[in-house]
Amino acid sequence: MNEEQAQRINETFSNNDGYANSTALKLRLDTDPVLNRIEMNLRGIQHKIVINKAGEPQEKFEVDGESMANDIGVQNIMGMVRSMVNSQVVQGNFEEEEYGLYLCRQRKALVTDMMTNLHRYDIDIQNYNGIIAMIFQVVEPFISRTKGNKERESYANTIVSHESSNNSVRQGKGVNLPFGSHAY
Repeated sequence: MNEEQAQRINETFSNNDGYANSTALKLRLDTDPVLNRIEMNLRGIQHKIVINKAGEPQEKFEVDGESMANDIGVQNIMGMVRSMVNSQVVQGNFEEEEYGLYLCRQRKALVTDMMTNLHRYDIDIQNYNGIIAMIFQVVEPFISRTKGNKERESYANTIVSHESSNNSVRQGKGVNLPFGSHAY
């Protein structure tokens, strides 16, 4: 990982404006922050908050250590992680046994891919188990949201609809429509 790659990552990430103006449902389904943290860890990039010359906090992404895999390895590993951690998968419905079987299949697929491509991905064998553990520390609780259909059931508490009606048409007052039109 070089400084140019860190700069690209720096430009990719944004500040918390998205969170400040987001709905609860969007925050629950947004997997980008957790996926970005996994990718940064694989690339050896650290997220830091520094104080700039104006005395304001500013995000900074720095290469801090070595990448755990080369670019091809990070890309392929992240592709597998994204297939497990996304807003569509979390809306599934697993029973306990299905949940366990799914995790076993996904772990086996990742382990097999990484071991088969250990040299191609330039993964140090000392990092092999750590990479898998780091990924599944995120995947397991994320996928657990699918157990017993609880995730979809919880949307009812998150999504609230408010409707209002203007009865002025029925009362003979008329309604102003866009572009200067008027209805009675």
